[in-house]
Amino acid sequence: MSLSPRVIALLGFGEAGSAIARGLAAESGGWRGPSRPGDDAPRSLIAIDTALDKDARGTALGKQARALDVAISDRYTDALREADLVISAVQGEHALEAAEAAAPLLKKGAHYLDLCTVTGRMSDEDRAPIEAAGGRYIDIAVMGGFFKQGIKAPMLVAGEDVEDVVAWMNANGFAAKCWGTSPAAPRR
Repeated sequence: MSLSPRVIALLGFGEAGSAIARGLAAESGGWRGPSRPGDDAPRSLIAIDTALDKDARGTALGKQARALDVAISDRYTDALREADLVISAVQGEHALEAAEAAAPLLKKGAHYLDLCTVTGRMSDEDRAPIEAAGGRYIDIAVMGGFFKQGIKAPMLVAGEDVEDVVAWMNANGFAAKCWGTSPAAPRR
């Protein structure tokens, strides 16, 4: 199986989510980039950030998303059902809440990349609702900072489809390494 998402959803559009969006939307070599010959199904990025337009920071998130042509919402909506790949980049204390809110809206078989957990127990908690809904949970330990490194922040990736996910990530600007087939492996 190879990974070839047409719609990517970003949960959280702060430092990590916006850095990932910038990398994926880059005109030169980004995942979305310029259209390719024979490519009649455009790639789209959507984002969900519950802080959208709630205060000055939330207003800035919206402006940044729109500048990147990322459709953004402040709530989990049916648009999430279109995503082949979901990247959760919320703050760690909101990771389980994000997984539980996203799970009932996930497309069956969608990959859910969790960048938020800091312990194996947190990874196990986040994984449960995703897998119960038919999603494919992938645990990612981010080993650098998005502020300075952007999408190139080093990542250790673990989960069932780890090779396909890492191959896709690296082909699309990430700096990812396989860490094993067991989610939570990067934290144990």
